[in-house]
Amino acid sequence: MNNILSLLRLTFVLTAWSSVTLLGLAGNYKSITIDGSFDDWAGVPVAYEDPADSSESADYRRIWIANDDEYLYVRFTLERPANPFLSTANLAISTDADSGTGYPPFFGSELLVQGGGGYDQRLGGFNEGEVNALGWLSAPAGEATEFELRIARGARYIGDNAVVFANEAVSLLLEAEDPNYARKETAPDTEGLSYTFAPVPPPLTSPQTLATLTSSTWRLNDVSTDVGEWLELGFDDSGAGWRDGTGLFGYSPNPELYPAALATPLSTAANTVYLRTKFDWNNATGGLVFAVSNWLSDGAIMYLNGAEVRRIRMPAGPTTPTTPATGGPSSPGVAEVFGVPGAPLIVGENVLAVELHQGSTPADLVLGLSLTATPDYPVRLVNVGEPTDRTVTAGDPVTLSAEVLGTPPLTFEWRKGPDLVLGEHGPALTFDPVLKTDEGTYTLRVTNPGGDVTTRGAQLTVNVTPLTLTDPNLPADVMAIEGEMVSFSVAAAGSPPVTYRWLKNGFPIEGATAATYTLAANPDNAGLYSVEVSNPATPSLISRAARLTVLSDHILPTIAGVEGTPNRVRVTFSEPVDPITAGDSKKYGISGGLQVNDASVSGENPAVVVLTTSKQMLLTDYTLTITGVKDRFGNEIAPGSSRSFRSNIAIDGRFDDWADLALVHSDPSEPPTAGTDFADIWVTNDDKYLYIRFTLHTLGDPGTFLNNIFLDTDPENTGFGTFGIGSELLIQQGAGYQQKNGQFNEGGVEGLDFTSAPTGVGTEFELRISRSVRYESDQLPVFVGETVRFFLETENSSFVTTDTAPDSGGLEYTFVTVPPSEVGP
Repeated sequence: MNNILSLLRLTFVLTAWSSVTLLGLAGNYKSITIDGSFDDWAGVPVAYEDPADSSESADYRRIWIANDDEYLYVRFTLERPANPFLSTANLAISTDADSGTGYPPFFGSELLVQGGGGYDQRLGGFNEGEVNALGWLSAPAGEATEFELRIARGARYIGDNAVVFANEAVSLLLEAEDPNYARKETAPDTEGLSYTFAPVPPPLTSPQTLATLTSSTWRLNDVSTDVGEWLELGFDDSGAGWRDGTGLFGYSPNPELYPAALATPLSTAANTVYLRTKFDWNNATGGLVFAVSNWLSDGAIMYLNGAEVRRIRMPAGPTTPTTPATGGPSSPGVAEVFGVPGAPLIVGENVLAVELHQGSTPADLVLGLSLTATPDYPVRLVNVGEPTDRTVTAGDPVTLSAEVLGTPPLTFEWRKGPDLVLGEHGPALTFDPVLKTDEGTYTLRVTNPGGDVTTRGAQLTVNVTPLTLTDPNLPADVMAIEGEMVSFSVAAAGSPPVTYRWLKNGFPIEGATAATYTLAANPDNAGLYSVEVSNPATPSLISRAARLTVLSDHILPTIAGVEGTPNRVRVTFSEPVDPITAGDSKKYGISGGLQVNDASVSGENPAVVVLTTSKQMLLTDYTLTITGVKDRFGNEIAPGSSRSFRSNIAIDGRFDDWADLALVHSDPSEPPTAGTDFADIWVTNDDKYLYIRFTLHTLGDPGTFLNNIFLDTDPENTGFGTFGIGSELLIQQGAGYQQKNGQFNEGGVEGLDFTSAPTGVGTEFELRISRSVRYESDQLPVFVGETVRFFLETENSSFVTTDTAPDSGGLEYTFVTVPPSEVGP
């Protein structure tokens, strides 16, 4: 944005935030993985709900906040899809929760985060410098309706290396703007959101039972299929249909199989039963095992604070109250022991919920479980039948895996027979693709400080499919002109690995071992080409022999194009040319008495020759005549071949083609030299482009987003008012933006054809702008008058203008009338 918009924004937000009230929130200790899945936010309450109030920007809906010892986490939703991480959206944070300090428009913020970058605002400025070690991460990317982000609590200001988060409380504000950088939305609407960091909870040092088999009290519902938001942490389970109960739950014709009595009967008419129990948690979750001992007759889905943590004998995907379990346990009455993740837990009250489903044979329905957290759990196999035997086809992916339970650190050691499988592997071993050589018996040994276990041996059988040539017509015969590149290919199907060996006239070609073979057509390469393919099931399969016929090149080179500048001519031929004849300056003649002093073939394109000439007159038409230049096969260009060209400005960073043009403006040095400090300006045009050349007083890079060109392209003083002109066109980083209706950014333009040189840091630059550019909005031309008024502008990192050239009123230039160039033979 430019300084005028900065002032407009400043006036607006000072008015909107002249009186600030903060909404206070207690901390939520959570370690969040920023991956766009949001499951690990389970248990964190909504911190703020914002009404739908903006159709011109991102519109915030809900906000959640959490922290751990390393990061501050923020999650939010939007009313409709948008990208909240562009320059039109900001996260302002008051790190001392004091609205009287910091940047006043953002309720006294000390830290601004925009697009993942952090900026210092402690002294009241919009941008007083950057922030180190911000630790920014956000997900997902692009437009969506739900996002999460993190900011490192160890971030430091670059200016003095001070810690950003030095206090226990902060205040946050999410802000969104329209494309003209006018504020349209904040969340909260009229106050900051105050948050107190939750302290690091202590580690668990001994096992803690969170839910017991028989003594924990549950709330259950076996009479209703419409239980509402029953998984929510704050759900009211005191309503109709809900009752108390203790384990075990259900009915069975064989109750003696279970370790305790069926204390709470369940309705035999219920296909699905909903159960909830609460427990307190006050410790860190890292490094622990949360072990479930489960007695279950049919199927169930388990949740911690609304996040699904285990699915037992239930189909994948959404379920309904009528969804049946997929079966029962292999040993009824024997506990199934497995682990659940502790990530959904929060410090304080938590809810364990179970959705119990009947199977297809309703003879019994039983549930009993215990949940224990422990810091010292010896490793064990969850399912002794894993990994399972697999039979696959070579080339397909396959994974062997075994679920284990134990406190970390866990080490995993896969073996094929007696041999160690090299590489980093966890509880899963994946082959992608699997090969015949991978066939064998695999075991997994898992170790932790409490012991070790070894799985059963899983037999991996790999079937191999023999090779076939799927297209008997490949490789195909080829007829090519000398000098062309040609390719032969083959299509083979079968199990990998597939090897290829190309043959010429029956003899192997060194290095030709891919499915495609490419070579240059020349007389020596003519002949018969075939390929031998093989895989473990097919020792050798040879394709048909394709004939390469090479025709001699008798095509004469022609002139494809000519471009001229005041002392150079760039000639493009229809094909690569012979460097000896093409490099002979005597082969070229130019009208108007111009001398060709040197000729050389371009190192980047062998079809291009660069001529150095005596001085040309800018915007003058010339004719180039060529005789005696040959292509690489000895074919000579038709004698007297010619092409006319106009001598123009070339945007190449050389500037010698500006030698005869008068300086139109000199701008004084503007201390301090933050940003780009403009010096001299030259302007010219031809029938296609407006050209601008300028110098700087000191080294600078005018190609950044802090540099703009504003152009008044019509005779009226309309458009975006800035520094004494009414701008219709803004150019920033090579892109053009409409301003004819008075706004900073009203949309893009088409056909700008902007080019500048050199790139990066320097003191002298040149650029061009197409005179045929049109507005995207209505396809009307941008340049509609005989004159144009423009100025160059630069800003510092706080988006405050530090220099314009000229200082005010713009630089007026009258287009020189130039007839259209008539280039051609």
